Amino acid sequence: MNNKMRIISEEFTNETTGENVTGLTLMLDGKIKQVFDILVQKSGGTKTYLDIMQEALVSGINSQIQKLRDENKNS
Repeated sequence: MNNKMRIISEEFTNETTGENVTGLTLMLDGKIKQVFDILVQKSGGTKTYLDIMQEALVSGINSQIQKLRDENKNS
């Protein structure tokens, strides 16, 4: 069983603003997919892979922001 999470990055142009934006495609395989499957199941099916990924991303970003704030306090 593969234990992979692959992320593909593509560049797009926003047709409204003309701004270049990055699009990401996430592919889950193996144990990480099993973890996502369990999280979907534990939510009673109310959460999707997208919901779980969004929560994990926001949580991770918040954690990194807090870490930087703590480091700046100690500097």
